[in-house]
Amino acid sequence: MDRNNLEINRLINNIINLEWEMFRNVKTSETNTCQENEKTFRLMRWMSYSVFPENVLTELLNSVNQATLDDRNLMTEKYARMGNQIPPINESPLINECVEIEEKMMKAVSNKYPLTFRNSNRGFGNYLKCELETYSDAALKKYHGFLVNAEKTDINIIEQRYDNLFKRLGYESLADKESKERHKEFWDKNECRGC
Repeated sequence: MDRNNLEINRLINNIINLEWEMFRNVKTSETNTCQENEKTFRLMRWMSYSVFPENVLTELLNSVNQATLDDRNLMTEKYARMGNQIPPINESPLINECVEIEEKMMKAVSNKYPLTFRNSNRGFGNYLKCELETYSDAALKKYHGFLVNAEKTDINIIEQRYDNLFKRLGYESLADKESKERHKEFWDKNECRGC
């Protein structure tokens, strides 16, 4: 592994370590089994960050570190925003631009891999918007620049994220996962298996 990848992995792990502490300390009215599944939390957060360049990760780590110093729980804030329990944390126009770009990418991925991404758009934009509201202005600016560049160069970061995830889960790729879903769907719909 080259030095750049080592640094990216270090940044991702540091962000996730801080986020896990925040996530497990979110106070909920009902028991949240997600808070007991650290492995899944870490995997899904890794997936999100696995496509970020070093400059975005650095700003994001600075943002999460500052929130920790300020005694802010970004996970509590994000979920409170998702439930409309608190007013917007950040109303930067960059947030809506980022959401618009990622929603287009998610739609393209859903169309390309319909069996893997059934109902994938439900709540996606709201979740993303509420998460981006917790970013510092500096992290948001870097992330926005990264997204705009990805869109200009026809790079779908949603597809890259899920490709990374499914490789970690033992598939060859996202396309391999879709192929297996197609195969499973065929057999589920056909009772006659020995003809």
